[in-house]
Amino acid sequence: MQMEEQTVDRLALLVVSGSQAGDLMKELQQEQFYFTVIDTSGGVINEQMICLMLGFPNDRLPVLGDLARKHCQPYRQYIPAQMQPPGEQMMLPMVEAQAGGALVYLMNVERFEQF
Repeated sequence: MQMEEQTVDRLALLVVSGSQAGDLMKELQQEQFYFTVIDTSGGVINEQMICLMLGFPNDRLPVLGDLARKHCQPYRQYIPAQMQPPGEQMMLPMVEAQAGGALVYLMNVERFEQF
């Protein structure tokens, strides 16, 4: 099967929660978005994060935005208010934190080559 020629003039980096990435990636593939997965982690709650790098024609940007909004809604979770040393067992106060959602970085592409 030969891939249809499309002008790639946009690059998107989507940083999404690892717990929300699976459904998003599945639907991106169904919509014929091609991407590279870059694992990452960090932040206050040390949540697994996935970075997706996508090249696509600018006219497909609304579809990408709709899929990100559909699958990457922010949610609330409770995390310890402070870190505890390893091996210590004690009850720590919990605070509410926002998790999930998506960060989307968009860049114009001047030149795209696929080998």
